Amino acid sequence: MLTAEHDDRGLVRVVEVMGRRSEVRYERPPAGFDLEAACRTIEDAFLTLIPDAVARLAVDDLAACVALSYYRSDALSFEVHGATEDERAALAAIDAQAAWSPADFEASTDVDLDDAGSVRLVRQELALLDAGDLDAAAGSEVGRRLLCAVAARLNLRDWSDTLPVADDFVVYPVDLELVDLERNLADCLPPDRLARLRERGLL
Repeated sequence: MLTAEHDDRGLVRVVEVMGRRSEVRYERPPAGFDLEAACRTIEDAFLTLIPDAVARLAVDDLAACVALSYYRSDALSFEVHGATEDERAALAAIDAQAAWSPADFEASTDVDLDDAGSVRLVRQELALLDAGDLDAAAGSEVGRRLLCAVAARLNLRDWSDTLPVADDFVVYPVDLELVDLERNLADCLPPDRLARLRERGLL
């Protein structure tokens, strides 16, 4: 059952009640809400949350990569996956794209994204952008670019205090269908690192 709350300015909140559970389906942004500023705040929060999640990964050898895997409709809902050098090499022997497929990695963990402040509200606003622009998927593109910006910054991080990593260790976001893989890698890795990955047959 959906219940709606209103005030003199209009709709305030829509809540879905399911037995004893309830979930907010829509909440009016506060006065002065700035979507771009909220995205920057979330980006900064992810820079702490993701390394904390990576530290929980059960990786038993040098890590070759960490993937932030998402559904294309909502890049800001993601899981963290990790692969070792041997694991990625074995997958690459099957298919170059398989080496980047988080669904095939053994190690994974969740991220408590609610700790990123206004992430639920930002997800809502991006979904509304998509609903108003079905062809361009504007909201989904904002979420994708945000994750790429986070990954680019994480690729500058010293990971030695978090987990043992290979020399060519990379962090990258990717949708589970791998549709966004190549452009995401181009957005979060410098050209020379992309070139080295291609030389190794990983792309």
